[in-house]
Amino acid sequence: MGLFLVVMATVTITMVASAGLLGDRCTTMETYNAGLMSAVYETHGREHRVLEALKSSTSDFLCIQEVWMEKYASVITEGVRDVFPHHYSAIHESKDVLRGPSDEGWLNDRSCNVCESITVYAGLLTCGIINGCFSQVSSISIGVCITDKCKEFLKKSGLSDDCVTCVFMNSARDLASGVKQCVLPQSTHNRMNGPGLLVLSKHDMVNVSYTSYFPHNRIVLQRGYITAQLQNGITAVCTHFSANMDDHGYLEYDGFGSFKNQQAIEIKRILAVLEDTDAVLLGDMNSGPRVTHDKNPEENVEGDLSDNFNLLIEGGYRSPYAEEDGRCTFCVKNPLVQNSSNNLIDHILIKKDSPLAVSNIRRLYDDFEIPLSDHYGVGLKVCRKGKDVCEVESKDCVG
Repeated sequence: MGLFLVVMATVTITMVASAGLLGDRCTTMETYNAGLMSAVYETHGREHRVLEALKSSTSDFLCIQEVWMEKYASVITEGVRDVFPHHYSAIHESKDVLRGPSDEGWLNDRSCNVCESITVYAGLLTCGIINGCFSQVSSISIGVCITDKCKEFLKKSGLSDDCVTCVFMNSARDLASGVKQCVLPQSTHNRMNGPGLLVLSKHDMVNVSYTSYFPHNRIVLQRGYITAQLQNGITAVCTHFSANMDDHGYLEYDGFGSFKNQQAIEIKRILAVLEDTDAVLLGDMNSGPRVTHDKNPEENVEGDLSDNFNLLIEGGYRSPYAEEDGRCTFCVKNPLVQNSSNNLIDHILIKKDSPLAVSNIRRLYDDFEIPLSDHYGVGLKVCRKGKDVCEVESKDCVG
């Protein structure tokens, strides 16, 4: 079954990538982790500042991560509609339509329905309390404790993946917040966007879809990718790999032993899908190289799951931003970051033999006095190579 899914996804993306060119040769794109989750400080209200920044973006296509809840996706898609009229996520009714008629009603308009809400209260939280999970210091440790001690309950509970994900993702600061976001009546019109991905485009996307990396596993922190064919024939694949949180334990109760192993599987699966394509892969990869800045040692970047990142390089991709700029995107100087080292984990990856020229490589959203997120963004321009394309479109094409 796994091979069949890879073959079908590959055929789809190959057809998408080989479609006739419908527009300009060039596309500007960016990746940005908006950090709209309770584990990142000051989430509530910050979505409006993120919105204003996105409205001023000069890019054609945006891959945004950590837009976990429908209310945030709604704020963003409605707020940028005049600039980015086209959008898609895992919970979209269809392209450009976040909520459809089938999403209305008390059974479908929240992450946990009424029956699941009772199960969360009477079962899951009670199990966590009995096993002392809420005495743990960190939010991830609380989650690891619950998925470990209450594993059998979770498997038999009948709770949907979105309900489980919502409770865990929104209880990072306090349990009451998670319950309010997921199970109470005021959580209506606030479904869980499980993988947290949202793509925005200034131009129509000819074909767009979401695919889970693990359709046959019960994954708490859901992972997958959105494939979008842009009007000029360039295909963008927006993703968010698993984060390196193994120091706190492994959260998944139906997973792969560690976050490092799970991320490696995600990378291998997307490489298999994209093997025979020229698709651009962008997002928060939660892995990256070590980069030394001799003139500015304070800008030095520590590698993060570098062995996994090397799988992408060995799989035929390169990171123009890491090559040409190399500054951190998850940085110690950002007060929203709780980390002791600089990391470069946000990438826009291009095939080494791609017929795409790259220019205008830059770090984004890094000059706000009050940070928008715990991540900075990355942007660049990609142009289909052709006669004089670099001279016409840009003076600094790379590759």
